[in-house]
Amino acid sequence: MLPAKRWEEEPRRLTDRVVRTRGGALCDFGGARIVVRLPGGTTLEVDARGRVHGQNGPLTQPALHGLCLRLGDGSELRLDPGDERFGPREVSIVDGGIQYLLRRRNRVVEGRTRAEAFHGLRYYVAGDGDLLLQLVDFGAFVWVQAIAVHGRGFEDRLVLLGDRIVRGAQRIYEQSPRESVQYPLARKQAQAISGWLIQQFPPKEPRTRKQRLQPGTEPEFVLGDARLRIGRFGKPDRQALVLSLHLAPEADASLEYQATPAGLAVQRVLAERFQTRSRYLGKAIELDDEPGAAWQWSGPLAAPSQRVIALERLAPWLVERAEGVPLEAAGRR
Repeated sequence: MLPAKRWEEEPRRLTDRVVRTRGGALCDFGGARIVVRLPGGTTLEVDARGRVHGQNGPLTQPALHGLCLRLGDGSELRLDPGDERFGPREVSIVDGGIQYLLRRRNRVVEGRTRAEAFHGLRYYVAGDGDLLLQLVDFGAFVWVQAIAVHGRGFEDRLVLLGDRIVRGAQRIYEQSPRESVQYPLARKQAQAISGWLIQQFPPKEPRTRKQRLQPGTEPEFVLGDARLRIGRFGKPDRQALVLSLHLAPEADASLEYQATPAGLAVQRVLAERFQTRSRYLGKAIELDDEPGAAWQWSGPLAAPSQRVIALERLAPWLVERAEGVPLEAAGRR
């Protein structure tokens, strides 16, 4: 999904109604629908209600709070929905933190301003434009769902963010006490875990491992003898997931990465015999870096409603585990 090279420095207006993005996508915003012609030959249309259309009709739901179509060159087509009679309220291209205004209602406009925070639906155009994806941040991993696929197969998947896993372990080590009467080996163990994870996800060396869960199996990533297991965290209405690190298949958790809508935190888990007052050693450490930093887009990667839908899709494997779902572990640094 990352661009292979730098293109033009900014979007270029070709006519009153057509603009070309840095990567060569042509956006015709002058008609009843916004037409996006991608360099790979694929064409997408966006109607006034913010629905993305393919050849056989709408692919997405109406975007009541706005639509952001994120392209492979890092630019974004943003649309503030309106109605079929008067068209969208506003259409713009965002690139490099600058918002280029294109249309308001039925009027073509020109202007640029600093890009504002966006709270609507977000979708991603990948490949040669033949993939329309939805990405949802779950802290230590991202849920990737195919909305539309042209000419090839693509399965929904979970992508593990190895850089965030490593950063969490490093933070645990940095904040471990140098001397502890109650837990004298805590710092040494934290250092060992951090070093092992760096070996699994070395800096600037993306690795991809694919595995498919079978019915009745636990959703987990396998890293040699170690396991990274996915489960619910806290009450269901918190919309929270946890990724726990187990250094052996039958071992208790050593670390937990807890993802809520508010962000990601990591905690050191005590051995069961030490859990007399608390399950954890020390307080939770918040990780404030965004998963979007692994790509060229800023976070959040999805709207809250998209997160809820993704949790519903994942629920059978988190609770009932009735079917298989592919997992993809991709360490990025």
